[in-house]
Amino acid sequence: MYISNIKINSFRIFKDLSLEFKSGLNVIVGENDSGKTCLVDAIRYTLGTNSSERIFLTDADFHNEEKELSIELKFKNVEKYAHIFVEHLTYEKNPSDESSLVPVLYVNLVAKLTGREKRGYPYISTEIRSGKAAIGGILESEIREFLAVTYLKPLRDAETELSAGRGSRLSQILNSAKEINKEIDSILSPIAEANAKLAQDGTAISNVSNNIDKNYLQNLILEKDKPKLKAKIDLIALTDIVGKTNQEKKRHLRAILESLKLSLTQERFGHGLGYNNILFMAAELLLMEQDLEEEFPLLLIEEPEAHLHPQLQMKLLDYINSKTDDTEGDNIQCFITTHSPNLASKVDARKLILMVQGQAYSLNSKNTKLSNEDYIFLNKFLDVTKANLFFARGVLIVEGDAENILLPTIAKILGRPLNDYGVSIVNVGSKAWRRYANIFLRNSGGSIENLPVACVGDKDEIPPQMKEVHGEDYKKQNSSGQAAIEEGVVKTFVSDKWTLEYDLLYGNGTDANLALDMLHVVFGDYDFGNEPQLDDNAKTANQSQKSNSENLYEAIKASFTTSSNVDYVKVACQLMYMFEENTKKDGFKELTRVSKTDMAMQLAIILEHKYKDKPNELKKRLPKYLVNAIEHVTESLSVLD
Repeated sequence: MYISNIKINSFRIFKDLSLEFKSGLNVIVGENDSGKTCLVDAIRYTLGTNSSERIFLTDADFHNEEKELSIELKFKNVEKYAHIFVEHLTYEKNPSDESSLVPVLYVNLVAKLTGREKRGYPYISTEIRSGKAAIGGILESEIREFLAVTYLKPLRDAETELSAGRGSRLSQILNSAKEINKEIDSILSPIAEANAKLAQDGTAISNVSNNIDKNYLQNLILEKDKPKLKAKIDLIALTDIVGKTNQEKKRHLRAILESLKLSLTQERFGHGLGYNNILFMAAELLLMEQDLEEEFPLLLIEEPEAHLHPQLQMKLLDYINSKTDDTEGDNIQCFITTHSPNLASKVDARKLILMVQGQAYSLNSKNTKLSNEDYIFLNKFLDVTKANLFFARGVLIVEGDAENILLPTIAKILGRPLNDYGVSIVNVGSKAWRRYANIFLRNSGGSIENLPVACVGDKDEIPPQMKEVHGEDYKKQNSSGQAAIEEGVVKTFVSDKWTLEYDLLYGNGTDANLALDMLHVVFGDYDFGNEPQLDDNAKTANQSQKSNSENLYEAIKASFTTSSNVDYVKVACQLMYMFEENTKKDGFKELTRVSKTDMAMQLAIILEHKYKDKPNELKKRLPKYLVNAIEHVTESLSVLD
């Protein structure tokens, strides 16, 4: 039995939401205030919890001051427990055989603002009803107790939860253990005998008990009550056990079990919050498994990563996965909310639910454009760094290190810092950007709303000028490109001419390019204006070195006519040859090999220094596709025009 669907109307951030769940693990991801906790609360408010907390709706729970709200949960595979709520079942067509019917259970929370107040607070009428659209009867308390969920709230105090006390976790586990009923006498008898020895005359316990009774209580009560009342430190006596019913014995046993606490062995420095948190979750899982026959096995965990380092997070997730397989049988169904990229990267993408500004998007195969091969690929290559895309307000998907290094710097200079806009940059390190883009595309058409995604790639068509400049020496072949994406807010931004480096060199086909800045990278001769003082000879040598980039740039320009754009095309071609080929050409013998990654790192430093507070000057030198991509995931740069 498991929750297969939820429908929410006018509850908090949700105006109208419909979502499908998996039978095992469901991991809810998204940025802060996107609706993760609201989704969990919708479930626990409808079903209640098996802890001692009391749940009340308030007027703040109604979306946009609506007067009514409703939450509908649909349960499938209910046959095993059908006898518990037989009067509340609904029969629907069997998806695998439409000629037959299968039972399902609908549970609805319906709430209304009455317009009246009670003790100064708005009075809200609430009902828990069965049936689709709440047309069934009100659920009895016995059924509600069976459906109550186990809820682990965020920032939980695990040590307090595991301590002794009435209704403690450990006492619940021990009381529900099947062996406990067979061992009541063997547990109570030695405790009663030990207590009898402790209470003998002359012991500290008996002395304190007599002192309280004779010197205090008897002096404070009325004469006629003295024969009836006597103070004693309450211990279990053999008379409390011998000849008593099993129910009476269990009351004494419960008191003993509630005096126990669950803790970790303390060696030297003891244990901190992390392992206590693990112990608490282990106890909850054990309690649920022991009570599979008595209650619906549903676990809600908010932020399981609390106080856990990444390796422990992974181990916890592996264990929960093992307890929540997708057999649609009797195993535990679990909902987890998380801000952890570690957990998000470890979960099968089909089990993820992405929350974006009050909307929920299941990433299972029915809803996304991810193919089976895509899921296999993502489960292997979607690491912690890339998993940041699940917590972003915008996503830049890039092909390599150069874009990954340069785009944040460029965006910052243009006044659109990616961090300020909640944009994650995802370096796929290959041409596999479409696999990541498919995460955001919906099978029904369009994309996840309010989450702009820019796929930034190379055109992968070698300009004919490369052959013109280098002749048959240039053997590099065209790479196979991918079809551009233009669906919803997922868009592709491809280089205008060839690759990132080529387009930076080429610019607009005029002096407005970054060719000179890239030559400074090659020669390492950019003047940051903070060199140490030099003597005259050193100054002359230094100046000569500094002029290498400018001299080469002017020489290349002068070697072509300036009446057309051909000169700049050829400049770009010559320099691209240097970046693309591990060789030297005539006229470039003084240049050394510079990797694309090194080029990007050094160019980013130069750009930050040279164009700081000069966004317009940088913008006019940038390839248009880069500017458009940054605008798409942040906002328009028209203010710079």
